Amino acid sequence: SETRKPSGLRLILFMGALVAAGMLIPSRFAVSITPSTEHRIFFLKKRPSTGDLKKGAYVMLDIRSEYVDHGTPHLVIKRIACTGGEVLNTVGCSFYCNGREIAVAKDLSLKGEDLPRFRYTGEIPSDSVFVTGQHRDSFDSRYFGFLRKTEVKAVAYPLF
Repeated sequence: SETRKPSGLRLILFMGALVAAGMLIPSRFAVSITPSTEHRIFFLKKRPSTGDLKKGAYVMLDIRSEYVDHGTPHLVIKRIACTGGEVLNTVGCSFYCNGREIAVAKDLSLKGEDLPRFRYTGEIPSDSVFVTGQHRDSFDSRYFGFLRKTEVKAVAYPLF
């Protein structure tokens, strides 16, 4: 019996597929190392449609704030807690979506600095969402306000 060597074309196609997979896979997955979400590994859907941005969905966004590494941009994953058309109310430190408490803000950061607090009472604009982390120290809409849907980098589907 004769063994066949792979043809040069097959080898080139195989190597091309490996290179393509190697470039595609890292851009489709994210790992969260902070306690801001209960999940750690996410599959990313970039360029999400408006229909993907519903309450409970995890989204990737770019945070730029003097309270996070002196304004250095960071990609983070947060969860949509209240969306356009729903009613958000701020009462003291608590945030309510359609009358149900969804988050409580802190006065001070972990470094002891005063935190800005977003305050709002009314219907969320249709082009925006209110995002929260799942940890009390998460830097989210409680402090920076609404996230415009056009600012969402990806929808993040939890894997683990």
